[in-house]
Amino acid sequence: MIDVLVGILVATCQGEASVSLFCFELKRQLQQLVDQVSKL
Repeated sequence: MIDVLVGILVATCQGEASVSLFCFELKRQLQQLVDQVSKL
């Protein structure tokens, strides 16, 4: 599941420079999610 999200994130970020801010926010939230999952 996380791999899919990362794949989408990478594809989106490589695709368009205009979504860089969106990517940054998405990456930040994804990192928080990964941190929470790893604590379980």
